[in-house]
Amino acid sequence: MRLTRLCCLLCIGLGVASAQDDSVKTGVFLNGRWWLKLNATEKICYLAGHLEGAAEVWGELSRARELLARLQGKSAPSRTEAAEKFNQAFAGHFTFEEMAMAIDRFYEDPTNRMIQVIGAFSVMKRKFEGARPAEIERLTAKQREQAALQE
Repeated sequence: MRLTRLCCLLCIGLGVASAQDDSVKTGVFLNGRWWLKLNATEKICYLAGHLEGAAEVWGELSRARELLARLQGKSAPSRTEAAEKFNQAFAGHFTFEEMAMAIDRFYEDPTNRMIQVIGAFSVMKRKFEGARPAEIERLTAKQREQAALQE
């Protein structure tokens, strides 16, 4: 857990340092141009930090849902159930190395480079989950449209 947080801080520092160049951002988020400047270790640290942050948010939402249910006199899913749902949603489909390589391949297409890294992650996550090529193309086109609106 501490190593992941350290990686997250490192990536935030890298992001702040490299984000001085507006070409590496689409809107306020980092894009493929930034991603392609990173080395393999930095990419893995970024992904680890991303998932660590998602886990923290998921945990906080689960606690809030549990408190709300208690206040309403209802039962809420246990934290174990919430953790299992998180793992189903985000883990088990890929390693950080596999995801980093998939995002690299995604950004090999120059028309994808303005897509935010989080968008590329979402598309590649669906690919790892077994989405059909037509769905991947549809999701990618949607990400391109969103990137174009933010330029």
